[in-house]
Amino acid sequence: MIVGVFFFWKNSGQPFETTSQYKKVSVSSEDITIIAVEMGINTPHSEASIIIDEEGETTYIAVDFENEHGYADKDNLTTEKIQLLSEVIHKNNFFSLDNNPYNPETDPGDGSTYTISVTTVPADPKLRELADAEIYTVECYEFNCKPKFIEIKELILELWGKPILEIRSL
Repeated sequence: MIVGVFFFWKNSGQPFETTSQYKKVSVSSEDITIIAVEMGINTPHSEASIIIDEEGETTYIAVDFENEHGYADKDNLTTEKIQLLSEVIHKNNFFSLDNNPYNPETDPGDGSTYTISVTTVPADPKLRELADAEIYTVECYEFNCKPKFIEIKELILELWGKPILEIRSL
């Protein structure tokens, strides 16, 4: 179960390339505002998500399938930490990263799948009224995650700062 909550921050103005389900397009980060970031973690025995809202409230939700037990916890992030997350997303060109899914022919079957979704809207308030939010999602299987994805994932885990159900460090 992945749940989304929104938060707002202005990006640092670095250019980057965005990926939608249809095509990759080059967009200046001055043209967009990130309004949501969410990370999902799916393992053979559990599912978890980390959500950050507009005020920095961070929510962790997890379900242990074997024990049929759910977990939830909350914490708060500072504005500086939210800005750091935005900067790391842009620095690692999140919007141009490719999916690296599970390959049954080469990958062990007991790994975790990580999904990071970033929702953006136009930075210009006039354009925001005319445009829909865009959600960019990148998924990787634990053994196939690229360094740029791992840096973003590790920062989200570091910002959360508490144990995550069935997670292993990459």
